[in-house]
Amino acid sequence: MLFQEDSSSSHSLEDLSREDLIQEVLHLKQALALAKERTELILQATNDAVYEWDLLSGYLSWNEGFLHLIGCEQQAIEHTIHFWSAHLHPQDYERVQESLQALFQQGGTQWVEQYRFRRKDGSYAYVLERGYIVYAAQNKPVRMIGTLQDVSKQKESELAREELSNEYAFLLDEIPSLVFSTQPDGHADFVNKQWLQYTGSAMKQIVGDGWTKAIHPLDRELTLQTWYTSVQQGINYQIQHRLLRHDGVYRWFQVDAVPYKDKHGTIIKWFGTCTDIEEVRQAKTETEDQLNYFYSLLMAIPSPIAIVRGPEHIVEFFNPHLEKLLGNILQVGVPLANCLEGLPAGYFFEMIQQVYQTGETRAIIEMPIQLTGRQGPPDAYHNLLFQAIRNKTGGRNGVLIFGHDVSEQVNARKKIEESRSRIRSILEGIPAMAWTTDVQGNTTYYNSHWYSYCGIPVGEKVNTYELIHPEDRPAVYSSWQEAQRSQSIWQAQYRLQREDGTYRWHLGRTVPVFDSEGNLLEWFGVGTDIEEQKQTQKMLENTLAELHEKNFELDQFVYKTSHDLRAPLTTILGLVTIIRGEAEESTKMQYVDLIEGRVQKLDTFIKSMLDYSRNTRTPVRSASIHFPALMEECLQELASLKHFDRLQIATQITGENINSDPFRLKIIFSNLISNAIKYQDFAKPDSYLHIHITLSPGQAEIVFTDNGVGIEQAYQDRIFSMFFRATDQSEGSGLGLYIVKQAVTVLQGSITLESKINKGTSFSIHLPNKAAG
Repeated sequence: MLFQEDSSSSHSLEDLSREDLIQEVLHLKQALALAKERTELILQATNDAVYEWDLLSGYLSWNEGFLHLIGCEQQAIEHTIHFWSAHLHPQDYERVQESLQALFQQGGTQWVEQYRFRRKDGSYAYVLERGYIVYAAQNKPVRMIGTLQDVSKQKESELAREELSNEYAFLLDEIPSLVFSTQPDGHADFVNKQWLQYTGSAMKQIVGDGWTKAIHPLDRELTLQTWYTSVQQGINYQIQHRLLRHDGVYRWFQVDAVPYKDKHGTIIKWFGTCTDIEEVRQAKTETEDQLNYFYSLLMAIPSPIAIVRGPEHIVEFFNPHLEKLLGNILQVGVPLANCLEGLPAGYFFEMIQQVYQTGETRAIIEMPIQLTGRQGPPDAYHNLLFQAIRNKTGGRNGVLIFGHDVSEQVNARKKIEESRSRIRSILEGIPAMAWTTDVQGNTTYYNSHWYSYCGIPVGEKVNTYELIHPEDRPAVYSSWQEAQRSQSIWQAQYRLQREDGTYRWHLGRTVPVFDSEGNLLEWFGVGTDIEEQKQTQKMLENTLAELHEKNFELDQFVYKTSHDLRAPLTTILGLVTIIRGEAEESTKMQYVDLIEGRVQKLDTFIKSMLDYSRNTRTPVRSASIHFPALMEECLQELASLKHFDRLQIATQITGENINSDPFRLKIIFSNLISNAIKYQDFAKPDSYLHIHITLSPGQAEIVFTDNGVGIEQAYQDRIFSMFFRATDQSEGSGLGLYIVKQAVTVLQGSITLESKINKGTSFSIHLPNKAAG
């Protein structure tokens, strides 16, 4: 308690004299000062950050603990809510603000939040804030008092535990067994990846009691009864039952689970595994069926069989096949150990003893059999099954030994392994990448050339799919899946990443290998580098495309040339005929003017063709360009054009000269100025062409801007095409802008167009500064 009631002040103030009242006031001031001092001492003594927020004025005060928390001095602190807000982590800001607003709107009195708060050094501390709201009349909040506790270490521990949990889940997913865990009450909360893949289920379908759906209906009741007994009693759980596979097939599993307890002995988790025992169960079932139903036919069964009885394993029965295999060493009524004396049969005899003692069925897979007195490799291989024989009361009184000759399979497998070894030796020697996969398509071998190409240590596991170019992966995956489904040859072209990170084109080809009965054994694959072929193919395709374009242009050129050459000549011939029959001299001169116009048009067309030919065939020759002289030469040649004098041409040049091809620059200037002359807007009182030339050390920027008739938007994408004319009224040959575009391209530059009908046209050209030569 910070304050204690003083019994001396319990009487009424009305009973006090003035002097006593003054003393009482002084006493109360001292008590308040003492209480304040105690409060400040407590705030200074605590490690937590304590604050008081005046909700009416917005003033926010802190204790020393807050200064230690953020590593600031008192003078660096702003006593406003904005200072607190500015130090919130950006990812926590919105959540914390919404939570605080909700508290005020709901009229709450207590607020608890965890968030990150920025220290002076820029790092963030995890803090746990507990705040309490003080309300005045009419439930109006007036003050908030609270603490900020640094919980960074606890949070770091929590994150570390979460990371450890993730690592634990990863390890469980990689275990090649079905693994599960449950809560103390037995409800499943986790199964590993192997479980999900086997059942074809999702995790949300398994949690709780969902795992029971995979149990065979005939096994479900006993399984659940045994499981709940283990959970209730806290004892190990063990049972065998059938589980449904994703393809609808049930297989037998051995299930084992153990409880995990804390230091107080309380179960906090159950962990279990499911082991596939389908093959063992099948073998056991087959053996039991033969013992129960076909004992009378044992002598006819084409497999070695023997029965021994009692703890001394007295030979009771053996069939002719076993006698033929071992020779005359077995004798009925004689302990088996005596019959096998002198033979290396220790493991064989130990197996019989274990089966007799435990009653569990055992098997020896591919046991080598060698006849007495023989040296060298085994004569045969057998799978031997050892089954306990029980009496009517269930007691064990003997062991059944059943053998199955697997010599052919073992020898065939060895031949396959030898063949595979030879093939791999061959694959190591070929100058290409080679690999093998199992039936499911999982890679089992890469040759050294593959590892060398990819820059991966020999033997290191790698996902080949990740080395294929991302754009090629879908097609490769789809075709490989189809080849696996149809068990046919797979072939695909794809880009494969090299050691240096670059991609090169490869032709991959994988061939399925079958046994004599048509069963798929494995796949053999070879990858051949076809990067050069791909590049050559691409060059051929580009060449063919260029040839196609050139042929098209040539056809157009021949057609248009013959047409545009004949048309003026035909007109001239017609005018000459008319002149011969005309008597008036003045009329003859009019016809002569027309002939002159046709001749000029024909001359312009021939000049365009010459420019086209020279631009195509003449090599680029670079020299210093003096643009005023170039302009003067172009204008002199164009001065004879109709309406030349009407166009006002202004040129502005900034910068020093550049190096380029004078011939092609003259082609560009002549054609663009000619266009501006031909396509003036005669509805306007003045026509102009402004030429701005900006020269820099690296390039030249040339802009031709006129106020002519403009070009419709629909034609602007085609304006640089050969022989293109926007209308039948166009006076040009259709070659001018095409030649300009070709000349700019030869100079490794660029040209762009902006135009509006009745407004004018602007051509922008960028040309690089070429070295003189």
